[in-house]
Amino acid sequence: MGHRLARGTLVAGILGFSSFANAQSSVTLYGSVDVGVYYQNRSVGNQGKLFTLVDSGSTSNRWGLLGTEDLGGGLHAGFRLESGFLATTGALGHGNGNFFGRQAYVSVDGNFGSVTAGLQYSPFYLVVADNDPQGNANQGASPVPYLSNLGKAGVYTSSVATYTTPVIYGFSGSLMFGPGGVAGNFNSGKQISASARYANHGLSASIAYLNIRDASGHVAQEGRIVAAKYTWGSVTVNGMVTNYRTPTAGQPLSPTIRNVNVYTLGGSVRPTPFIVLSGGVYYSHDQDHGKNKSFLYSLNGQYLLSRRTYLYTIVSLVHNQGLMGTGVSADVSPTGGFSPGNTVGVAMGINHRF
Repeated sequence: MGHRLARGTLVAGILGFSSFANAQSSVTLYGSVDVGVYYQNRSVGNQGKLFTLVDSGSTSNRWGLLGTEDLGGGLHAGFRLESGFLATTGALGHGNGNFFGRQAYVSVDGNFGSVTAGLQYSPFYLVVADNDPQGNANQGASPVPYLSNLGKAGVYTSSVATYTTPVIYGFSGSLMFGPGGVAGNFNSGKQISASARYANHGLSASIAYLNIRDASGHVAQEGRIVAAKYTWGSVTVNGMVTNYRTPTAGQPLSPTIRNVNVYTLGGSVRPTPFIVLSGGVYYSHDQDHGKNKSFLYSLNGQYLLSRRTYLYTIVSLVHNQGLMGTGVSADVSPTGGFSPGNTVGVAMGINHRF
């Protein structure tokens, strides 16, 4: 998906210097724009009802450039530069705060697999996103418990290199490593993530691990996941168990919660060529203090106007107990912070991809 541009034309027109166009080289411009209206029956701190124009109710807004060059002999070089933005204001967003704050890396791939180096998603986060029953939607889906526990750790991962194997009899894997770059302390700021996947005949099963250390060399964020999904025709069933650990600081808004399991079950169905229905249940449980837990329920309906544009409605409810403050929308309240009880969120919007 996207518009292919001659490399010389793109660089000369956008970056201001010339380059030789090559028939075996290309750059693809791609992106997603998502805006909707959002209602929530109560807000963080019991501030009352919320009604607002929401940015990225379904999928995070972004635009990017994906380049590739055929080097011959089955070898390719490439790059990806991806920026997030707020369609409601035009400001930077949905990234690490920098202009190309979502992804910015160079790559080489061939029969050996692929190597990417720069800013990129960790293998752990990719497994979470790939196995979410609602397509990793920003409301009522995996980004909500993920951000509540780890924040953006492992999502926009800076200064790392990743090797991904080729697919061999359905098996593949990825290994990411980021040295901290601190003299005298090898563990300071070190980032490690790995994943393994088997996919065949509609069945996909994955495991993944994440380990990010702070400036002192201690483990700051750690994640483990076991996930599986099965697709039969237009029906997909998803299940996963994820463990989030934050031993040094705890959750972003609940520092006493440091070890949470999230149990996810859901699926999707496409009853007609124009309608996609999905839903999921996300049960979060504090492994150290059992009274802290939450149940997040969500239903997601999409009506496809074309291959690139769809209307959506998402209805979600979260029930929090104890100190667990899971939110409803990763866009409106990304790190949670809700008091015990029920919180309901409803979003209706439009998404266009190019």
